[in-house]
Amino acid sequence: YSFCTLLGGGEMSANERDHLIPIKVDLDEAPRSILREAWLLIRLFIPIFISRCGWAGMKTTDSAVLGHVGTKYLAASGVSDLWTMTSGIFVQDRVASVLCSQAYGSKRYKMLGSWCCVGLTVLLLICLPVAFLWVLTNPILRFMGVNSELSSLAGYYATVLALCLPFRSMVSLATSFLQSQKILQPAVRAALVALFTNFILAMYFVLYKGYGFPACPFVTVGAEAVQISIFIFYYFWYKGLH
Repeated sequence: YSFCTLLGGGEMSANERDHLIPIKVDLDEAPRSILREAWLLIRLFIPIFISRCGWAGMKTTDSAVLGHVGTKYLAASGVSDLWTMTSGIFVQDRVASVLCSQAYGSKRYKMLGSWCCVGLTVLLLICLPVAFLWVLTNPILRFMGVNSELSSLAGYYATVLALCLPFRSMVSLATSFLQSQKILQPAVRAALVALFTNFILAMYFVLYKGYGFPACPFVTVGAEAVQISIFIFYYFWYKGLH
């Protein structure tokens, strides 16, 4: 019986019975099919998770290094992040990944490039008001009641980090562009290289050379520049993944 027939309370007609499609369920195969689907999801989840944690890993490194420089600098980076993270989410790609995936799934490969260009244009435009908000970190924190010394340090930290907003946008879009085509390893490798670069530069310039807090945000900007350079020059230009 069809679902509509059961709801209507009537009998199934001969024409309806002729159009029924038999469904065969292999009860022995079902558990194996579920395990295969679960394993496929795990294989997709792990590289995506690693690539998305790149920025968080850099911020963790900055916090760990600044903790050795001085508690007030660690506090300054903390209150700076408290403000900048509220707007920094807007420079991360959330829409182009869906559109690129649909274009790839429907084999409209030219639309992949089109959506990528549209997404890049939109994200770079969004970077302007977000950068403006980051530059205003000092007066905004003072308005919120943070003392002048701490807000001044936080304002400097956020203003320098605003330089990496275009890099973050391009990294996010490049990651989505490749992942929509089931190419996952470039984003993972670029994120790991950026994390390692950030750690080495922070240890050298902030601690070993003694430049301290003023050098810390520049180190993060440099690591972000390295990450997008890997995408552009190695994977897109040299490897031809575009």
